[in-house]
Amino acid sequence: IIVDDGIEAQAMLDFLEGMDQELMESVEVFDVYSGDPIPQGKKSLALRLTYRSSEGSVTDSEVNAIHEGVIRQALVQFKGQLPAARAE
Repeated sequence: IIVDDGIEAQAMLDFLEGMDQELMESVEVFDVYSGDPIPQGKKSLALRLTYRSSEGSVTDSEVNAIHEGVIRQALVQFKGQLPAARAE
């Protein structure tokens, strides 16, 4: 997620963990990057969200629905954006 430089990674973690999503087991920042192609005054926070159910298997569609909602709320909360897809 690309956010302003002033946003602390811990604030993002606290927000996501505070959402108290039933299937979200853990959230961690595994990389912070600024520089080309990230705009000046911004940084990229790379997040790893782990989903798990104690009651059995979780389907891709269940996880995708939760994940999209979680990310959408984080984007709004932190006025962030997702990086543009790069052509390979």
